[in-house]
Amino acid sequence: MQSSVYDRRQSEHSSLKRARPWEPAEIAAEYSSLKQARTWESAEIATGLRRDFSESIAEWREHFDAPWKVWTPSNTFKFRGLDAAGRNSVFVIVSSRVEPDAVAKNVESAEDARRALGDLGNVIPAPLKAGLIGERTYTTFAYHRSFRFLRRPLGDLQKSMLGRRVLPWLRTATEKTAREPTTQERRACFVVPLERLRDDPFTPDETRTAAEAAWRRLETGAWRPRLAFMHDDLNSSNILKPTGIAAWGPPMIIDWERASIRGYGFYDLFGMTSWMPLSARRLRIELDRHCRILGHGPADIRSYLLAALGTKALALRNPLPEFIWREPHRIVHDDVMSLIPGDQRKTAVDVAGAISQLKRLDRLESSA
Repeated sequence: MQSSVYDRRQSEHSSLKRARPWEPAEIAAEYSSLKQARTWESAEIATGLRRDFSESIAEWREHFDAPWKVWTPSNTFKFRGLDAAGRNSVFVIVSSRVEPDAVAKNVESAEDARRALGDLGNVIPAPLKAGLIGERTYTTFAYHRSFRFLRRPLGDLQKSMLGRRVLPWLRTATEKTAREPTTQERRACFVVPLERLRDDPFTPDETRTAAEAAWRRLETGAWRPRLAFMHDDLNSSNILKPTGIAAWGPPMIIDWERASIRGYGFYDLFGMTSWMPLSARRLRIELDRHCRILGHGPADIRSYLLAALGTKALALRNPLPEFIWREPHRIVHDDVMSLIPGDQRKTAVDVAGAISQLKRLDRLESSA
């Protein structure tokens, strides 16, 4: 039975390789088609916004995401609403036609986090209004400016200062929400994901070996994991400036689509190192603090990151291109996106992000 599953996946992998549109013209044509479709949908949404907010908003301007997101039709649309004086007034997030309930689910996830975090949940912007544009859900928020960073070295200093405002919040959120998993959660969040990595022949040998070691520590009781808050996407573009008397407090945090109170420790901390210039020494200090909160030693950090990776990989139907395991940052390149089935691209980017966290741990350990 096990071998038949692997034979099927090998066949799918071979079919994917045969169908890969390596020709630049084919890649450009697919990208152009997706971009045109997104442009049409954006215009349709803008018409709906002008109709629904005709009295309060004078102009709508689309907020454009990173170019690679054109490859994922399920990506949400974002607009800034300007008042009659030309000032930014509201920010609107609208679901795509592909996933019309995405924004509603995002808001629901944010509300779950707000309730669980208590006062710490004040970093989550409160929705002003929610509704439908056609069949798509949308939500409006008071406008908050994003952080704009100067060129290095001043930009590094700005990012470091921002990180130092977020790190204490993240530490406290972990402490407030850390708890023992139920038997069902233990299996779903740790056993099954580690087995997924351990048993998948398309996972690199070193990752499979590490997953096997983590699984054995789990089964013998040497590692007794806990679940805790996890935003899952703490990049700098999801951190906004607070306003008024809160301007010097913790910044606002958006995009709670993948957030969970029953998430994996250490994951957000490593995610922040992708944009925050945190020294190896400072990162080790933060890791030690999180280890004390979760009641673990440094040996278990990798186990948490592996469990997070395994959980994300469970949603993949096709194996990632082999080189992504070595260079996960390449996942957003056009020639790589074109290798992945359209409905799997968002998942593939998520998995590549989890691989990146493990790579950061590798670099930290090699620098010791």
